[in-house]
Amino acid sequence: LVAKANGSNIFFRNPIINANNLVNNFAVSAVGVQGFEITDYSIRNYDYGVVVNSSSTQAAKRIRILRGHIHTPGNNAVYPIQANNITGNALIDDIRVNGNTIEGVPGAYSATNNKTADQITMQGCINFQCNENRSKDGGEIGISISRLSAHGTANFNICSGCDADGMQI
Repeated sequence: LVAKANGSNIFFRNPIINANNLVNNFAVSAVGVQGFEITDYSIRNYDYGVVVNSSSTQAAKRIRILRGHIHTPGNNAVYPIQANNITGNALIDDIRVNGNTIEGVPGAYSATNNKTADQITMQGCINFQCNENRSKDGGEIGISISRLSAHGTANFNICSGCDADGMQI
């Protein structure tokens, strides 16, 4: 599923996505979208699960990633949920990452076990919510909120089996 820059009010409800054999195994990619929601979803065999970026010309805004289940990482899995303004681009504004369950692969993050990177990463996000998520076996960090992220909440998250921090802000 791909949402391109300048798209608006795009909704995916109840999708079941097997990302096996997709180019770079991007299950869902939304770049520069203003008004995007994926709800009650399931993703497996991914390298990247749900990825949201601001584009070089437009900030991503009004993003909803709600009540999903991401599991069974692909061979080169890195980020199940990633929101990133990409250095130099506008901050992502008004994003909600709530009620998601992510099941990773146990063990320390390494070149031979790269399936265990941060499970939810929010970089350059303002006016955000990251609430009621469950991160299991999230290698380095279960939930990471960084790089100019501000004016948000991170409540009632449960992170277990992380190699480093459960949550890092």
